[in-house]
This record gives sequence, structure tokens and C-alpha cells, in this order.
Amino acid sequence: MKQLNNISTIESFRVDLRLFERAIDRINKSACSIGINVPQCHTIMEIGLADTLSVNSLSEKMDLDKSTVSRQVEKLVKSEVVVRITSSEDRRKVNISLSPKGKEIYQIINSAMNEQFEKAFQKVSPKELSIFFKVFSLLAKSL
Repeated sequence: MKQLNNISTIESFRVDLRLFERAIDRINKSACSIGINVPQCHTIMEIGLADTLSVNSLSEKMDLDKSTVSRQVEKLVKSEVVVRITSSEDRRKVNISLSPKGKEIYQIINSAMNEQFEKAFQKVSPKELSIFFKVFSLLAKSL
């Protein structure tokens, strides 16, 4: 396999990556256009995927400092999208989960994003898509 030491190949990849990032931003803004901002949207998606987790775990998953995530969570608690759950074993431990309203928002966002990606994936053969998913996963984990 050819080595990627050619600067023009790497720069070309970076150009495509910027296009991809802008497309993801558009998808995020479109899917999250239900009265919440994109950071709140990301927070809701992470909580929805985990079902229940601590703010510390959420901040690790989102690769953000705890105070930033705590502020996001507080806003979502006030808007009744997220609920705090005190541990029955240790009352000092508090987890967060989506409220029924939050679960509904999660489903709306998830469906909207799935629709956007399904449209894009239709333009790619199943074999190419399979290779892309494998390579994308490897790159995402290595960066």
C-alpha cells in the first residue's frame, strides 16, 4: 500500500475533511433546529446513547471540562430535558438521564440525522461504504 508521505495527498485529505466538517455542521444545525443549540444537542445525544451516566463520565465522553458540561446539564435540567437521579446506595452520587421530554427530543434529533446520512450513503456502493466505515473508525480512534 502506498505511504501517505506525499504532502499534496495529506493536504487534499484536509481539504475534503474541511468540506466534511462543514457538512456535519449543517446537519447538526438542521437536526438541532428544534429550539436547542448544537452543544445542547450533542449533550442530549450522548446522554441518550448512555441512558444514565454521571456528569464526569459525560465530560469524558464529550472531551470537555466538567464545568462546561455541568453548565450545559444545568440548562437542560431547567428546561426539563434532563433529570438528576440520586444514587440510592450513595446519596453523594448523582447521575443524569433524559426526561420523557428529553427522550422525545433525542428521537427527533436521531431520526433527522439518520435521514441526512441515509441520503448521503445512497450515493455510495455498499462495498465502498463498508470500507469507509472501517477506515473512518480507525482514523477517529487514532486522532
